Parts: sequence; C-alpha cells; structure tokens
Amino acid sequence: VDGDGQGNANYRFMGVAFWNAGGKLLDCDVKHVRETPFNGNQHGNAVYAFNNTGGPYSIEVGGCNVSDFMKNGITMNGSGLTANVHDCNVAGIGATAITAQNGVQVGYGANCSVTNCAVSSIGYTGAGYVACGLLLFDGSMTVTGGSVTDCQVGCYMENVNGGMSG
Repeated sequence: VDGDGQGNANYRFMGVAFWNAGGKLLDCDVKHVRETPFNGNQHGNAVYAFNNTGGPYSIEVGGCNVSDFMKNGITMNGSGLTANVHDCNVAGIGATAITAQNGVQVGYGANCSVTNCAVSSIGYTGAGYVACGLLLFDGSMTVTGGSVTDCQVGCYMENVNGGMSG
C-alpha cells in the first residue's frame, strides 16, 4: 500500500483503515502515508483501527513493514477492539523537529498484544512533546519479544493493564 506522499489537502490520510470493523492485514508493506513535504499535520497513519461502538471487533496485523508515515505507524484504538500485532517492522523518519511520531499506539480502551515487532527511528527534537516507539494508554496491552531502537522514548505507558517481557 503506497500513499505516495499524497496526503495534502485531506482531513485524514490513512494507508489501511478499519473503522468499527474487524479483519486482517497480513504480509504487506505500507509506506509513504504522509503529506509532501513532510510536515506537522496530525494525520498520516499507516495502519489505523478505531472502534466507537463498543464492538466487539478483532484485528490481526502480522508480517507487515511500515515506513515513511507522518504521525503513527500502527494505531489500535477503541473500547471493544481486540488487536493482535505481530512480526511487524515499523520505521519512522528519525529525529525531527516537525512532528512527534509514534511507532505503535494503542489506546482508548483497546486490548492489544504486540509480539516480535521491531520499532525504530522515532524521535522528536522540538519542545513540549515526545515521540514514542510504543505509546500505550487507557487500555490493556501485552508486549512480548521484539525490539525498540533509536527512539526518543522506548515505551510510554499510562493507565494501562498488561506487561512487557522479552
């Protein structure tokens, strides 16, 4: 899935999106989900799932390579959403003063497992915000295996049930 940097003039720009839905995204590349030039607009999510109905919905994202996105690599949000993210590689653009990217974000009541994923090159050099390899808030999360490298904050957890191992 190639966004080709064509996010300009869009209210929201997503590579692959699940809205009040379940499904699978397996063995794919999602790239260039951003505006041209790269800027601080808060959209450009490569893989995105959101549930605002209480679901229940299940999402599996596995074996995917995610790169050159504007805001988040993989986003799983919403109460009633259960997600299994495994064996994925997420690469941000590196340290930038433009926007605080996040590699994998889980929140707003979602229940997610992240297994054997590699997140890298997520950094923000501006003031007042941080960029996170894993951003987890208001949900349930289990992280097993994998790696987080060259990220400003490896993992930020707030109001989360779950844990990390390996």
